Amino acid sequence: MGGLSIHSDTIGEATRAIVRIAERTNLLSLNAAIEAASAGEAGRGFTIVAQEVKALAMQASQAATEIDEFLSGVRSGTLEAERSFEAIDTAITELAKAATTIRWDVESQRNSADTIEDYARAAADDVGAIAKRSKTLASTASTAKTLSTELDEAAAAMILNVRDLELSTAQFTANLKAS
Repeated sequence: MGGLSIHSDTIGEATRAIVRIAERTNLLSLNAAIEAASAGEAGRGFTIVAQEVKALAMQASQAATEIDEFLSGVRSGTLEAERSFEAIDTAITELAKAATTIRWDVESQRNSADTIEDYARAAADDVGAIAKRSKTLASTASTAKTLSTELDEAAAAMILNVRDLELSTAQFTANLKAS
């Protein structure tokens, strides 16, 4: 769970970096549009490129926002899983205490079948509680897996947007140099 939290923080930092890049790219497109406008008819093609770069920057920013929202869900699922683990740990500790008590009573009172039966029932109840908590944990893990898959898909989409942005920027730069 700690690793998942660290990875989600790392992805969050990368997402913030992408937002900063998108903001800078947006500013670059604005500067290019201004330069294209001042160039008159000769700058008309640059205006179109500047608009495309701006659109790509907005897409990258939107993808980063979506990833940040997915990360919030992952973090929430992680906290829920940690709580479930703590509950399981507490139940296991309680079960261990109950088992120790049962063992002591069995050794001390071999002839008392009623006492052994009572402790066996208590242990069965504890195991049932653990089974219920395990089901909750499995559900939480499934949710975390789903969120992770969604996060992977969003990251892949964001990478495609960044690549498109890089290509558009390279074309834009080449066009500027050619002018």
